[in-house]
Amino acid sequence: MTGSASPLDLARITAKLRPVLSLVAAKRSPEQIRQVAEYFLSVAPALQPIRDRLQILERELLGLGIVSTLVMQERAGFERPATFLRVRGSFTSLDFHGEPFT
Repeated sequence: MTGSASPLDLARITAKLRPVLSLVAAKRSPEQIRQVAEYFLSVAPALQPIRDRLQILERELLGLGIVSTLVMQERAGFERPATFLRVRGSFTSLDFHGEPFT
């Protein structure tokens, strides 16, 4: 039995968050404070218009069809790049320079 005006609100709180809410705010760890703040931001009625707008914008972004791809990545080892050099400036004659420039 409860004296709350909306007792179903208590049922919406996850079991993981209930022990955190039973602690005094000053005794909560930074992680627990983050969890409470995250939950509050997800249910605060004053923030509902902002959440709705964010959801619309996220759908629009997905609708743009922007593809993300890996452009560059680091080499696995410390292998320095080597290159071909032109012999005496001739375009057609290549000479392999085995050691990279430092």
